[in-house]
Amino acid sequence: MAKTSSQRPKRCREVQTPVSCIAIEPPQKRPRSSLTDPASPELVSSISASQRSFVGRWTEEQDWPQDFFQQDGVKCLLARKKLPSPRSEGSYIASPTSSDPKPPEEKSTPYQYPAYPTLLETQGNSYMREHELGVTEEGEQLCRMLLWREQPTPTDTIFRDDVFRATCNRLQGTNEARIIKDLTPLIVPSAEPLATLGAKHLDIVVESVSECWDCCIPVIRPRPQPDYALGFARSAFTDDQLTKLQPFIGEPSDLSYFMATYYMHFPFLTCEVKSFDVGFAVPDRQNAHSMTVAMRGIVELFRRVRREQELHRQILGFSFSHDHDSVRIWGHYPVINKDKTTFWRHLIRKFDFTETNGAEKWVAYTFTMNVYDMWVTPHFRMICSAIDDLPFQQHSAAS
Repeated sequence: MAKTSSQRPKRCREVQTPVSCIAIEPPQKRPRSSLTDPASPELVSSISASQRSFVGRWTEEQDWPQDFFQQDGVKCLLARKKLPSPRSEGSYIASPTSSDPKPPEEKSTPYQYPAYPTLLETQGNSYMREHELGVTEEGEQLCRMLLWREQPTPTDTIFRDDVFRATCNRLQGTNEARIIKDLTPLIVPSAEPLATLGAKHLDIVVESVSECWDCCIPVIRPRPQPDYALGFARSAFTDDQLTKLQPFIGEPSDLSYFMATYYMHFPFLTCEVKSFDVGFAVPDRQNAHSMTVAMRGIVELFRRVRREQELHRQILGFSFSHDHDSVRIWGHYPVINKDKTTFWRHLIRKFDFTETNGAEKWVAYTFTMNVYDMWVTPHFRMICSAIDDLPFQQHSAAS
């Protein structure tokens, strides 16, 4: 790793020159400046102030601002090559499996900043509230149906009526990892095991657990790292669809609007869990960021085929925030006004599942199962219809 200015050895004085400072090799002639020389005054003067600010931001934060990528046409949607990790330039090479996960306390830190919602608004056009128009009437009906349609629930679990109170008492004061292990499968059931056990309509989905979305083009730092997330597997798409997507998803180590991880396309559900002493501000912000990234990808796909108005005020994904006794369920939707897209969220339910002896303890589980059974397949077909409208073309990933 290159030394910072504070680490560089001090320049030796001419009067007292230690032996260690004497050059071993004869000095080299300094090459002449030219327009191809990065240090050339002619080149520097030709770079605009905004371009210099982009370079300065990369130097300090290893991140390009969103405006850097605002270009017309297909080019701005193309997959992009990952840049080397700033943590260890010489030893780290980005690979399909290098998710760089962070421990819960570290990945949550940036979301604790009180101004984070404002950053999300100014840099991502994403608002952690309802738009004045709200979701469509069809969206409202969908949420009601997902909430109230009955589903069979597991019988022999720690949510069983005779042990439910003991479960609640035991989980008070426990940490996030314990809550995820014991409670999350009963609130947001895992989709892949359901597919393995016979729910064939879920063969198209793939899940991640506390994995960094290191293949997405982030809205703001840090990259999303949901405790649980669902998207679509590569195997869910036909060969023709994958060929049409190829310029936009690139190689497994590239960055894309349409990818979360190297194996997850078009994510649509996230879950964040926190211990009792954290509150819901942090997980709600994490979910809002993740679903902004998810919605943006779908909107950009539909905009590419001139069908973006079909998504106006339509729910494109769901998120869950929960701790040891409470749950919040959100629907996420875009508002599209000509060339401008903003992202909003719709509160579906928030409740304490320990109240009234657990009368509503299966609400989130039932909702999630209804999402799997009633919403996932139509949502996938809608995305596929837009992919089918893409032209066949050959493009390499943008640098």
